[in-house]
Amino acid sequence: MLFALITLLLFAILIAYAFVILHAIEGWQSRELYIIKPRSQHLSADLITIVIPARTNNIINIPDLPVHIIVVNDHNEQPLQVVGKPDVEIIDNIYEQGKKHALHCGIEHAKSKYVITTDCDTRLTTEWFDTVCSYLFDHEVDMLIIPLKMRHSASLFEAMQETEYVALQTLTGGYVLAGDAIMCSGANMVVDREKWLASWDDILPDIPSGDDMFMLHSFKRQGLKIDFLKSPAATLEIQPSTTLKSLFAQRARWAGKAGRYTDRTTIKVALAVLAANLTVILFPPFVVIKWIIDLTLLWTSQRFFGFQHALLKSLLLSIVYPLYILTTLIIIPFSKNKW
Repeated sequence: MLFALITLLLFAILIAYAFVILHAIEGWQSRELYIIKPRSQHLSADLITIVIPARTNNIINIPDLPVHIIVVNDHNEQPLQVVGKPDVEIIDNIYEQGKKHALHCGIEHAKSKYVITTDCDTRLTTEWFDTVCSYLFDHEVDMLIIPLKMRHSASLFEAMQETEYVALQTLTGGYVLAGDAIMCSGANMVVDREKWLASWDDILPDIPSGDDMFMLHSFKRQGLKIDFLKSPAATLEIQPSTTLKSLFAQRARWAGKAGRYTDRTTIKVALAVLAANLTVILFPPFVVIKWIIDLTLLWTSQRFFGFQHALLKSLLLSIVYPLYILTTLIIIPFSKNKW
């Protein structure tokens, strides 16, 4: 009797998880792809500034884009060198060390209405910039969340990361388009400069990471306009972690700051994902149900992200991910939250 009740409870957890995923799928499918529109008038470049904080990278590749770009040297021990664009402005972080303070320095230094934040290791392109500009011409936003994709996998280790990232990005876009944003990444995001600066205290400067998530939740509480640019042309590519140590360190940072989240939907989704993965550990046969749910999510956006072999990769993720989540939870107390 007790076993039956426990099994029923675990099954109910997976049903709740399925509803969380289906809500994201419904949101993702509610909007067509944005196609850049041919027009004689474009958004003036002086309305946008790109801000890139730099901590460990001393050589940064930036294409020659027609926009003001600020690279913030966050107490880097070596001189910064920019390759590609000749007129990048390099400034020093005059505040405390850390990504949040580096962003604050760069955004404060900018004079434009909008600021695009990104990272040193993202591959910026002219097509990306033109698409973002075109969208801002057509839409009034306070925060624009733009997709990211991970480099196509060359190994099983990278395949797991790529699969996880496709799932996370689909959840991100789906919930934004459903009108209830839960996640974002500062590696590809547009913010209204004045509103970002006015919300600075909400970013929790005492915590090294989480600049993007805490700002998202602040904008959401204020009822500001948060949108999602559903366009492969605007999607930037990032690199996977190269070692298990760096992967777990990054995920521990993500999970470690979650304790300070106050947004109800974000907490609800995080708990559903955690509970579903722990359910698979407690009752392994349920991995089949979770695999079907995850596969449905991945199939929704596989063409958008150019994601291949979703069937096999999702099976790999469904088997490995629960142990990966459990390991991350174990190492959180021993990890240092820094960028």
